[in-house]
Amino acid sequence: VSVYAGNLHSRADSIPDSWSVTYNGKEILSYTMDGIPTYLFDSISDNGVITIDYYTQYPCAKCQCRLQFRDENGIILATVQKDGFGTGEPFRLPGKQFRELMHNHKLNLFFSANPDGWGTWVFLGLVKTMK
Repeated sequence: VSVYAGNLHSRADSIPDSWSVTYNGKEILSYTMDGIPTYLFDSISDNGVITIDYYTQYPCAKCQCRLQFRDENGIILATVQKDGFGTGEPFRLPGKQFRELMHNHKLNLFFSANPDGWGTWVFLGLVKTMK
């Protein structure tokens, strides 16, 4: 798999919130394309694993967080939820499932957490494959 380098994300000790996207254990750095953080993959295999992890100076183990996938028109394709944010296990998605959500080789990622009721959806970036 080809990985394209771009803007580095700082860890929680330097900014309040950040995230990482990895493919089979290798971090995919984002480019800023047309003002949008974009994670470029050469391709995503069926047996690959995409991991999305969220970092914050204010983790909450008892809270919940959600990751939402939307197409280029903003249509919600799927939402996954887990306990804890900024701590614990990251979101892990099988490559086949992730790829099946993509339309035109693109998928928008959004994040929300509920420390005091569900927060607004934060745009994490666009995931794009070359093929």
